[in-house]
Amino acid sequence: IYIYIKCLAAEVFPQNARSCAMSICVLMNWLCSLILTVSFPFVQNLLDYNVFFVLSFIMLISLIVIYKKCPETKDKCTEEILTMFR
Repeated sequence: IYIYIKCLAAEVFPQNARSCAMSICVLMNWLCSLILTVSFPFVQNLLDYNVFFVLSFIMLISLIVIYKKCPETKDKCTEEILTMFR
């Protein structure tokens, strides 16, 4: 999912704002990874090994959202992609 989101973010932003927007996207990705890494031991102590079922459920939900909400951008130019997201 990480690579898909990174590629999608690169396609969504216009060329003049892409570098700044991608920097913000990467920053948010690292912050979310940090939060997950720091909170995981506490959640694992709380839920024991059931924490993996919770994480699997979150992954399943995110896959469904990506499949339903993100259009196919293969073989489309940047202008067509930008009009799809407006």
